[in-house]
Amino acid sequence: PFVLHQIYLSNIRGQMYSKERDCKAFKRRKIKRKE
Repeated sequence: PFVLHQIYLSNIRGQMYSKERDCKAFKRRKIKRKE
């Protein structure tokens, strides 16, 4: 169960990281569109 828990945590961390990256990319795109 412990190994499964580690995988689960790393998976959540990966999802959060990708979401953050998408948000930053989206904001950057918005800024570029304004210029």
